[in-house]
Amino acid sequence: MVERIKRALELARAERELARQGLPPVTAPIGGAAAATLSQDTTGRLVRSRELVPDKSWLQRERILMPGLTSSTVGGGAVAAQGYKMLRTQVLQRMQARGWNTLALMSPTPGDGKTLTAINLAIAISADVGHSALLVDFDLRRPSVAPRLGIVDEIGPGIETCLAGETPIGEVFTRLVGYERLMFLCAGKPVLGSSELLAAAKTRAIVQELKAQYADRIVLFDLPPVLGGDDAVAFAPQVDAVLLVIAEGHTKTEDISRTFELLRDKPVVGTVLNRSRSDFGAEYAY
Repeated sequence: MVERIKRALELARAERELARQGLPPVTAPIGGAAAATLSQDTTGRLVRSRELVPDKSWLQRERILMPGLTSSTVGGGAVAAQGYKMLRTQVLQRMQARGWNTLALMSPTPGDGKTLTAINLAIAISADVGHSALLVDFDLRRPSVAPRLGIVDEIGPGIETCLAGETPIGEVFTRLVGYERLMFLCAGKPVLGSSELLAAAKTRAIVQELKAQYADRIVLFDLPPVLGGDDAVAFAPQVDAVLLVIAEGHTKTEDISRTFELLRDKPVVGTVLNRSRSDFGAEYAY
């Protein structure tokens, strides 16, 4: 009872602060599984989000980095964590040198490990002092971020409803407890005509809003495989750069060449090699 009263008082104070800033009120809890909450970004500004408690055993099985940028012994352990830290540093250096803050993660074909790389890179970036990260699931053909995080039944309206003009963007942010300075915009269900939606004026406006919202934020977009349709190529002009994910023993050389040809007008900051048979669980080249 005491905790409920304390929470109510905190929420009331937060609502008054939102009103002072001219922001809409916090949305109600979703199905009892997610609580509406207010947190602060690294600039101290209030951010509304749906807060979820992750299943740590699920995250370990899925090889997702734990809070504090640690890793389970599954899938490479500390070596995998160190690999993502190195990848983060290389990506941030290249983006900061050019004043970029939006990055699309793409792969030539399904099964290259793109979504796992996107999630762990976002976690690694958010663990860097002075940065926050937002991961947006724009794989509208086959949404993968929420299933990989194990939160499919709790996300409520997804980013696709915002692109369709059905839900305000401020109502679909998701935060996982323990992961500071990290937000997700998950997709809830597959969308027909996804490439047209990604190229629409509404989507461009949302991307520009996310890009300009916080100076410290890196916005990452998880996109469908490049050779699986025209979604990734249609969306590419809206981001600063691309990080290409391929898998050793899986991605064909001709598919990589075709992908680079289709992305020839977009800067590629690097290539991540998954499933490497070398000592590292993830290799990267620039």
